Amino acid sequence: EEGLRVRKDGSRFWASVLITALRDEEGNLRGFSKVIRDITELKRAEDELKANEQRFRTLIQNSSDVITVIDADGTIRYVSPAVERLMGYHPEELVGKSVYYYVDPEKFEEAQTRFAKLWSRPGVHPPFEFKVPHKDGTRRYSEFIVNNLLDDPSVRGVVVNQRDVTERREAEGKLRESEALYRSVVEQAAEKIFLVDAETKRVLEANAALSLSLGYAPEELEQLTLYDIVAHDRESIDRNALRILEGYGFTSERRYRRKDGSLIDVEVNASAVSYGGREVMCIVAHDITERKRTEEALRRSLDALLALYETGQVLSSSLEREEIGSRLLEIMGRVSGTTAVVINLRDARGRLRAWRTFGPGGFLDAVYDKPEARAARLTASEAEEERVFEVEHPDLEGERLAGISLPLRVRDRVIGVLEVYGPEHLAESGAMETFASLATQAASALENARLYEELLERERQLQDLVGRLLTTQEEERRRVAYDVHDGLAQTAAAAYQHLQIFARGYPPDSARAREQLEEALELVRRTVGEARQVISDLRPTVLDDFGLAASVRLQVEKLRAEGWEVDYEEALGDERLPTEVETTLFRVAQEALTNVRKHARATRANVTLQRLGRTIHSEPGTGTSVLAEVQLPATEEDGDHA
Repeated sequence: EEGLRVRKDGSRFWASVLITALRDEEGNLRGFSKVIRDITELKRAEDELKANEQRFRTLIQNSSDVITVIDADGTIRYVSPAVERLMGYHPEELVGKSVYYYVDPEKFEEAQTRFAKLWSRPGVHPPFEFKVPHKDGTRRYSEFIVNNLLDDPSVRGVVVNQRDVTERREAEGKLRESEALYRSVVEQAAEKIFLVDAETKRVLEANAALSLSLGYAPEELEQLTLYDIVAHDRESIDRNALRILEGYGFTSERRYRRKDGSLIDVEVNASAVSYGGREVMCIVAHDITERKRTEEALRRSLDALLALYETGQVLSSSLEREEIGSRLLEIMGRVSGTTAVVINLRDARGRLRAWRTFGPGGFLDAVYDKPEARAARLTASEAEEERVFEVEHPDLEGERLAGISLPLRVRDRVIGVLEVYGPEHLAESGAMETFASLATQAASALENARLYEELLERERQLQDLVGRLLTTQEEERRRVAYDVHDGLAQTAAAAYQHLQIFARGYPPDSARAREQLEEALELVRRTVGEARQVISDLRPTVLDDFGLAASVRLQVEKLRAEGWEVDYEEALGDERLPTEVETTLFRVAQEALTNVRKHARATRANVTLQRLGRTIHSEPGTGTSVLAEVQLPATEEDGDHA
């Protein structure tokens, strides 16, 4: 028996008491033997074992996984309460039944084979998944971990840890579908999509669009790095890669190098993504080669239209050949692709000579006298036809340039040839039409400028002739004035003096005689005055000595002396005007005031001389109209403002 005992010191302990009956050989009872053993430690161990068993049972019963014990015959001996949550069964509904009862008939043989292997090998087996029936008739995926205890004689069974993985399987299925869809989209996308290792810059994965665009097989792409694909310097590539990995992303236009060495334009968007547990660069490149080509064509077309517009504006607003030539070359130089331009005009002997050029001097020296250029120039000049030719680039070996020779035609004759050099697209129909239109406008403008120059020359000659005529006229007036002064005026003055002396020496003896003498003296005096007036009108000395303002003032004073009210305003400044200008304006004012005195029925007059820049306004008369406006010649001080 077991029970508590009390020690001498009063403490209690668990004891196991064994009482044995003692008999002799004949079986007669002789007495009893009593053995007491301290089993306190044993009781403590048993209590701990029970507590551990209870904790284990609580753990098993509250585990989220289903824990099942199956014996060697496949009979379920124990199943944890979690089975009700996972499979809808109460534990007692399953205990005692065969495990094969719950196997899908289609998987029955597979289950037998699998369990046979499990029961044949002790220990913990790798996890596997199996579809098990739910009480409601559905089937759900479970993950099983089996611990084979068949080698333990005390157990002789297997412990199965079952976990419902249906949701995980569905999520994995959806993930696989999503990945498959994503991969399908990426593979079929028109954009070039590829992953690049951040450290080595090696291509990890790429879609078919990149392979097709660059001309590499998929396995060849995986041997390339970003440096092999991007046609930019390594420093730029590394700098942008660092920005991408720092989370800034990258969007820009780049150029990619194809397998054959040609380049394509792409628009790139790149960002950092997780791949295989590390960050890599995901690059999406959109081919914009056609767009760039279209933009370039549009830009060339816009340049051409702008050139035509500007040419029309410039050529219609100027008649100076030098300005027309320089502005025309400047405009044509802005036409997309133009490398050099030459305007050839005929000289005095009718031979073509380069009149104005645009472009690198060394380039023109190298191509201008090439046989192809000379032949095209001659054809355009004589046959009056446009000619397109090719010449070798003087600086780039193996590269050809296009040249265009266009006749500068005015009505029924060719006055020169316009030559244009540039890349091959220069000979396209659109560009040809532009240059032909420019040549037509240029020819017309240059011819107009030539005619204008001839007109200016004739006008200059006419002005010189008029100037010489005026000079001759004034010289003749001066000569006549001197002749009158030295002849008639002196004679009349001498006669007047002689008459006065005679009158004093021989005074008249009658009133009638004195009256006649006075009349004679008055006539002679008036003759002297009129002679002096004629001399003054022919060439007033005050004009030579004091200038226009003083000479006109003298004319005004004479008019005032006759009783007229004359206002005189003068704003010519201190600077003397050119002699021919002063003479012309004086004659205008003189003639106007003479007409006022003789013909105007008025008593008031107004005279104004005003200098505005290089223009002189002369307004003599009774009204306000401008009677003379003279443009002064330019001086060195005036510069471009003359």
